[in-house]
Amino acid sequence: MTIAFTYEKAADHIVVEKQHDDEFDYGMYLQRTFNFRSRQITTVSIHPHGRESASSMQMFVQNFSDIEGQDDIKAVREELVKLGGNPPDYKPDEKKSGKLKLD
Repeated sequence: MTIAFTYEKAADHIVVEKQHDDEFDYGMYLQRTFNFRSRQITTVSIHPHGRESASSMQMFVQNFSDIEGQDDIKAVREELVKLGGNPPDYKPDEKKSGKLKLD
Protein backbone atom coordinates (compact mmCIF):
# COMPACT_ATOMS: atom_id res chain seq x y z
CA MET A 1 0.00 0.00 0.00
CA THR A 2 1.32 3.43 -0.95
CA ILE A 3 -0.09 6.42 0.90
CA ALA A 4 0.03 9.74 -0.95
CA PHE A 5 -0.07 13.08 0.88
CA THR A 6 -1.20 16.35 -0.67
CA TYR A 7 -1.59 19.80 0.89
CA GLU A 8 -3.93 22.59 -0.11
CA LYS A 9 -4.18 26.08 1.34
CA ALA A 10 -7.82 26.86 2.21
CA ALA A 11 -7.08 30.26 3.85
CA ASP A 12 -4.08 32.09 5.30
CA HIS A 13 -4.58 30.17 8.55
CA ILE A 14 -6.06 26.88 7.24
CA VAL A 15 -4.39 24.02 5.39
CA VAL A 16 -5.97 20.74 4.27
CA GLU A 17 -3.85 17.58 4.32
CA LYS A 18 -5.23 14.74 2.21
CA GLN A 19 -4.02 11.16 2.54
CA HIS A 20 -5.21 8.44 0.23
CA ASP A 21 -4.27 4.98 -0.88
CA ASP A 22 -2.54 5.51 -4.21
CA GLU A 23 -2.78 1.89 -5.38
CA PHE A 24 -6.52 1.23 -5.11
CA ASP A 25 -9.37 3.23 -6.64
CA TYR A 26 -11.60 2.44 -3.66
CA GLY A 27 -9.07 2.74 -0.85
CA MET A 28 -9.29 4.60 2.43
CA TYR A 29 -9.27 8.39 2.27
CA LEU A 30 -8.26 10.64 5.17
CA GLN A 31 -8.46 14.42 5.28
CA ARG A 32 -7.14 16.56 8.12
CA THR A 33 -7.94 20.26 8.21
CA PHE A 34 -5.56 22.28 10.38
CA ASN A 35 -7.02 25.61 11.53
CA PHE A 36 -4.25 27.64 13.14
CA ARG A 37 -6.63 30.39 14.26
CA SER A 38 -9.03 28.11 16.19
CA ARG A 39 -6.15 25.75 17.06
CA GLN A 40 -8.08 22.67 15.96
CA ILE A 41 -7.67 19.73 13.62
CA THR A 42 -10.77 18.29 11.96
CA THR A 43 -10.19 14.76 10.71
CA VAL A 44 -12.54 13.11 8.23
CA SER A 45 -12.00 9.50 7.21
CA ILE A 46 -13.90 7.81 4.42
CA HIS A 47 -13.87 4.07 3.94
CA PRO A 48 -15.36 3.11 0.58
CA HIS A 49 -16.90 -0.35 0.29
CA GLY A 50 -16.69 -0.72 -3.48
CA ARG A 51 -18.76 0.51 -6.38
CA GLU A 52 -22.03 -1.10 -5.31
CA SER A 53 -22.22 -0.23 -1.61
CA ALA A 54 -22.20 2.94 0.47
CA SER A 55 -19.10 4.36 2.08
CA SER A 56 -18.72 4.95 5.78
CA MET A 57 -17.46 8.27 7.11
CA GLN A 58 -16.18 9.45 10.49
CA MET A 59 -15.36 12.97 11.65
CA PHE A 60 -13.30 13.96 14.68
CA VAL A 61 -12.32 17.42 15.98
CA GLN A 62 -9.27 17.77 18.21
CA ASN A 63 -7.71 20.80 19.91
CA PHE A 64 -4.00 21.37 19.32
CA SER A 65 -3.54 21.48 23.11
CA ASP A 66 -4.80 17.88 23.42
CA ILE A 67 -2.09 16.51 21.15
CA GLU A 68 0.97 15.12 22.91
CA GLY A 69 3.38 15.19 19.97
CA GLN A 70 3.43 18.45 18.07
CA ASP A 71 5.60 17.35 15.12
CA ASP A 72 2.65 17.02 12.71
CA ILE A 73 1.37 20.48 13.60
CA LYS A 74 4.80 22.00 13.05
CA ALA A 75 5.31 20.19 9.72
CA VAL A 76 1.87 21.08 8.39
CA ARG A 77 2.32 24.70 9.46
CA GLU A 78 5.55 24.77 7.41
CA GLU A 79 3.62 23.37 4.41
CA LEU A 80 1.03 26.14 4.80
CA VAL A 81 3.77 28.78 4.79
CA LYS A 82 5.27 27.20 1.64
CA LEU A 83 1.84 27.47 0.01
CA GLY A 84 1.72 31.20 0.79
CA GLY A 85 -0.29 31.04 4.02
CA ASN A 86 0.29 33.26 7.03
CA PRO A 87 -0.64 31.21 10.13
CA PRO A 88 -0.12 32.57 13.66
CA ASP A 89 3.30 31.94 15.19
CA TYR A 90 3.72 29.49 18.03
CA LYS A 91 6.42 28.63 20.52
CA PRO A 92 7.07 25.74 22.92
CA ASP A 93 5.18 25.89 26.20
CA GLU A 94 7.68 24.70 28.82
CA LYS A 95 4.92 24.19 31.43
CA LYS A 96 3.17 21.56 29.31
CA SER A 97 6.04 19.10 28.95
CA GLY A 98 7.08 19.97 25.43
CA LYS A 99 3.68 20.81 23.98
CA LEU A 100 3.67 23.84 21.73
CA LYS A 101 1.80 26.99 22.61
CA LEU A 102 0.32 29.22 19.92
CA ASP A 103 0.69 32.98 20.23
